[in-house]
Amino acid sequence: MKNIFLIILFLSFSETYSCTCAPMKRLDIAQVEEYEYSEFVLIGEIIEIDNEKRTFKVKVKETFKGNLKNESIIEFRNHKYCEPVVEKKSEWLIYSILKDNKFEINTCGTSRDLNNLERLYIPPPPPVPNDTRSVEIKEAEIKNHIQEMKKFIKKVTENEINRLRKLNS
Repeated sequence: MKNIFLIILFLSFSETYSCTCAPMKRLDIAQVEEYEYSEFVLIGEIIEIDNEKRTFKVKVKETFKGNLKNESIIEFRNHKYCEPVVEKKSEWLIYSILKDNKFEINTCGTSRDLNNLERLYIPPPPPVPNDTRSVEIKEAEIKNHIQEMKKFIKKVTENEINRLRKLNS
């Protein structure tokens, strides 16, 4: 009886913990691998989110890989526990596959909300022990670092989209 209880408990929580994304080591390599793995690569506008069905609809704006027409509307499964989760209407760069005849964003990949690029943000390193600088100076440095990372990620994304356009032409 105890084993049955443990199996039921495990199965009820397995979806919650079934997805753990390893930190990305090199974005440039991840982008190439993501493109090769994906059946469809596109920029699309999230136009509808259905939390009950765990789906969302995308209006295709630009296709880089796969046979999708601009302005077509396609429905995706929305991961509830795996990154990236689509939570708001926005424009996305999407790397996806067809799984059981349904579109799915690749989990733990480089798909992202183009209006919220911080998802690819790597936090600053921990402070150096025995750092005698004031808290205000440390906070200012961290704030500056975050702003620089946002600029960097924006530039990386622009370069990635330009590279995708060249591959598609």
